Amino acid sequence: MNNVPARIQRIIKYKFFERLSWESIALRMGRTATADSVRMKLERFSPMYIVFGNTRI
Repeated sequence: MNNVPARIQRIIKYKFFERLSWESIALRMGRTATADSVRMKLERFSPMYIVFGNTRI
């Protein structure tokens, strides 16, 4: 994970380890983040996420 940008690391942490909704993640990310923008950021960064969809780990 050392090569993964900090913002993406936070999204991964919130989504898969803390099991937050996209809306909750957006609130924690701040700025102008929306549920869709956070989800799309992860999808663009990790094509593997598209394969697993909304699977909760």
